Amino acid sequence: MIVDARLDMLLITETWPENTESVSLKRVTPNGYKCIDAARPLASERVHKDELRNYGGIALVYRDNVTVTKYALSAEPATFEHLCVDVTTEHDSLLLLCVYRPGSQAVTAEFFDELTSVLERDWFNVILFSFVATLTSTSTTTMTCM
Repeated sequence: MIVDARLDMLLITETWPENTESVSLKRVTPNGYKCIDAARPLASERVHKDELRNYGGIALVYRDNVTVTKYALSAEPATFEHLCVDVTTEHDSLLLLCVYRPGSQAVTAEFFDELTSVLERDWFNVILFSFVATLTSTSTTTMTCM
């Protein structure tokens, strides 16, 4: 898909990796591309279990002629996952932030306070949001905004 569509970058949420060396991340990274990710932190009792399943996670798959480095936010949010990277090409650079809020957690005022705080403290060229919200007990809606 990435190669066929000639994409320079592809941002993926719900990658479910245990860590950066995850086989699943290696499988989605074709030759000529690299991957940088932010795995959801695992509780210590779940690390290295045979039936390990980590949820969440964000990954950016990008061409290997692009330089991508993680950028630390001025505050570490607790109510959403994020991947913030500085992307540099031969001609330009940009700061990209992906915010992912899983649907397994209720939307709270704290979430909006943290998101507002991040957006007010740091300056980004591109911001991508992926919010999952349960509207009823039997349906889930995903909203992705750019």
